[in-house]
Amino acid sequence: MRIVILVTLLLLGFAGYSNGGRIIIFHYKVSGIMKMQDESTKIFINGVQIGGINQDEALQFSSSQSRSIKVGIDYFDARSQMFVPAVSGTDTYVGINVQYSGVGIVGTVGVRLTLLTPEVAKAFLQTKGFKIKKYDESHPVFSDTEKEISPSSPVPATAFLLCSSGIVATSYLAVEGAKKIVLYGINGNMKEFHEAQLLAKDEKADIALLKLKHNVAMGFAPYILNSKPADTGEDIFILGYPMSDVMGLELKLSTGVISSKSGYLNEAAVYQISAPVQMGNAGSPLFDKSGNLLGMVTATIPSAQNVNYAVKTSYLENLLYSIDGLHPLNTQNRLSGKPLTEQVKELNNYIYYMEVF
Repeated sequence: MRIVILVTLLLLGFAGYSNGGRIIIFHYKVSGIMKMQDESTKIFINGVQIGGINQDEALQFSSSQSRSIKVGIDYFDARSQMFVPAVSGTDTYVGINVQYSGVGIVGTVGVRLTLLTPEVAKAFLQTKGFKIKKYDESHPVFSDTEKEISPSSPVPATAFLLCSSGIVATSYLAVEGAKKIVLYGINGNMKEFHEAQLLAKDEKADIALLKLKHNVAMGFAPYILNSKPADTGEDIFILGYPMSDVMGLELKLSTGVISSKSGYLNEAAVYQISAPVQMGNAGSPLFDKSGNLLGMVTATIPSAQNVNYAVKTSYLENLLYSIDGLHPLNTQNRLSGKPLTEQVKELNNYIYYMEVF
């Protein structure tokens, strides 16, 4: 059977929070198939297969700590995975979409995990009368030992050039446990990829610094790091590669404002921003209207509208300075005074599409 894999991903970091939440997973849309075989959909949590799920069942996972949980799905040979937040006092709903097209066994199968709003999910579950299978932290999926879900199912995210010595920044959750990291879009070339390796990490702040395995001239980023705290209401924009499976690999722009100078539970390390983020925006750079780098997108609350978070540049700088050697930061902003359209054109060469295996 020829397989098409549709993957959507949102990477989230809620390290250090004291209370957890629940994740509920269930079949939401099944098309092209009259009736799925019993438990033909296999569910993986943190890389551990916990069994199958029927069309009339829902799996509920409860966590006493806020954390991101890696959810994977395997329907025959089609696979998808995403990081899902167990957020304090919140139910997060994950819908399984399965689509088959073709005749008999000759066709294509796509599987996709989608975050649903509580209103939509609750109405759907009540209408269908789903049976609930419950799991808590006594299950081995919550252990520190994680297995890879599938080396053939890459995790997509965003990364960007941090300094002239070729250091690249991204979300640590995106590369945690990676066997292989590849970057597309270096010097604007999306047809070639370059393999990267983890150089330094700050797990609590959800920052990873990468370095290419082979020397490649990456140029000088046109922006500078602005460590001065931004003001609430300040205009901002982000650039990244959200939902690349359906939206393609053209760099995407999202605009908004600084909603708050602190994050979840008054976390001082992050800004709250109103710019919409989607699956795959983890690691996207955050800029002010002059093109100064203010931070990096790390988290969102899917049950709230446009409540997103970005770690501040001071934490990126601190991690960079912890690395041995000289890693000079850019001191000249070549974007200042230019319209947004021109800023985006110039930034295109320094923001990368990343796949993690």
